[in-house]
Amino acid sequence: MKKVGRYGRHARMLRLQRDLTSIDMAIALGVTPSMVSSTERASKKVPGDWIPKLIDFFQLDEKGAEKLRVVIKINNQSLETGSKRKAEAITETRNMFEAAFSPPD
Repeated sequence: MKKVGRYGRHARMLRLQRDLTSIDMAIALGVTPSMVSSTERASKKVPGDWIPKLIDFFQLDEKGAEKLRVVIKINNQSLETGSKRKAEAITETRNMFEAAFSPPD
């Protein structure tokens, strides 16, 4: 089963309510369906310039637009935090490896 991020669940719900597809969304955003999928699976952050396009695409009122902004912000912050943790884990593993296999002084 593919992982779906908070934004992905929200975008999918909005699309299904309006009988739209991810391909429709990709065309409206001027990107590939793969890019849409990557953002929905939380593999990539949602670009900031998508926000007004998504608001227009989904024809959101102010309340719906604000909810979308918040969902995207939380989603993107979560990805940033996850990336930092991965980088820290890689650095820690590299340091342990170097310590274990470095020639003695």
